[in-house]
Amino acid sequence: MKIYHSIEDFPSDINTIVSIGTFDGVHRGHKTIINRINDIANKEGLESVILTFDPHPRHVIYNDDQALKLINTLDEKIDALSTTCLDHLIIHKFTKDFSRIKSVNFIRDILVSQLNMKYMVVGFDHHFGKNRQGTFDNLLEISELYDFKIERVGPQNVGDITISSTKIRNAIIEGDIKKANSYLS
Repeated sequence: MKIYHSIEDFPSDINTIVSIGTFDGVHRGHKTIINRINDIANKEGLESVILTFDPHPRHVIYNDDQALKLINTLDEKIDALSTTCLDHLIIHKFTKDFSRIKSVNFIRDILVSQLNMKYMVVGFDHHFGKNRQGTFDNLLEISELYDFKIERVGPQNVGDITISSTKIRNAIIEGDIKKANSYLS
């Protein structure tokens, strides 16, 4: 897995399949998405890319509220992702200016133009762009305009609980390490 510390560092001559997110905890849901992008990459002749951010977007957008405790350090996240057969990991610095990019501009100017995205896989609750205004329906519309394929992965459950980083954090706070580990797999 090649690691880049900025979107601008990524070579734009590679055809890619991309997923975006904070990937805190690299839990079962994240691994399902990563497995899917790796499968599609192999079938479509693309290279798999995860675009993640540092610091966590909430720490930048709500800089007066630093209560969010992350499951993993950045190094731990890199280690976890390095076991997934990804081709590329981009860790982009998240800033207030970056947070103000409108969703359509983010897709067009960053994902399509800079990362040469041909396919995108997102989780069932994925939102993106300024104020998280971009939705899966927006992605479907934009995908036709900018000629990329899009796929959404459904929720991953343990019993009747949908796995999320928030639920893992809460289990850790409550001291229920067994539950946290079951979500993390």
